[in-house]
Amino acid sequence: MPGLYADVHAPTQPGDYPIITLTFGRGWSIGDRTQLSELSHYLASRGMVAINGEHRTLLRLRRLSSMAGEVACLAAAAPHLAADHLTLPAPPVWLLGYSSGAHLAALATLTDRSLPPRCPHASGEIAGMIGLGGPYDLDDLWNGGVPDYFFDAEALVGELPNLASLLEQGDLMAMQLFLYLLTGASPDQAEEWRELNPLTLADRYPERSFLLVTGDEDELIFPLHSQRFAEALQAGGHYVSLEVVPHTNHAALTDPERVGELINTFVDGAS
Repeated sequence: MPGLYADVHAPTQPGDYPIITLTFGRGWSIGDRTQLSELSHYLASRGMVAINGEHRTLLRLRRLSSMAGEVACLAAAAPHLAADHLTLPAPPVWLLGYSSGAHLAALATLTDRSLPPRCPHASGEIAGMIGLGGPYDLDDLWNGGVPDYFFDAEALVGELPNLASLLEQGDLMAMQLFLYLLTGASPDQAEEWRELNPLTLADRYPERSFLLVTGDEDELIFPLHSQRFAEALQAGGHYVSLEVVPHTNHAALTDPERVGELINTFVDGAS
């Protein structure tokens, strides 16, 4: 899309490779694609075309629905970006996301939302999704299921100083205010909220497969998020692989040494 960029990481010679898009985290409010550069390099070294892309965050005046649309546009663009590195027609695309990026990748995989008007590509075929430490249940976040440092309150106040007094009124209120700014909705607005909550969408597109990776020492996005999402996806007819990486906290879930072989094995087995 205009104003958005992606880095293409590919093997040195063209071939018949899977395509995987990568979406960064940092609480939907800040962050950039360099967060997943090392993992992108690793995936290319293991025979994949990795498209490490951007989306506009809350601090760039975007809400959750438009972020998910931009992640979906990245998936639509991926076959075109990968074309010079492929010897056969482009295969279905895998969507990988880390932390809040996993939530966005899940939405793009499980919903049939329209692509943004400025997206220059038509929707393509999606193979499935790989989530690294994702928050998949907005209801749990609304009720205080993560620490107050989940989102960057200091950065938000720096850009939007009129929020300072509200963000100081307590962790739960700060989280609920943040989610309302992010979504433009609340749990009382059932239909709008449901369409932004992956856990309630788990019965859609059962032909798409999922790899959910969490760390047993993740105290930011608790492993219960991945476990409950895996159960809902299985009940919805999806093939799901749930991996709990030992001795691993939230930040370590971008480390190729921790998660790289899990991703490679899953994509190889499903392709």
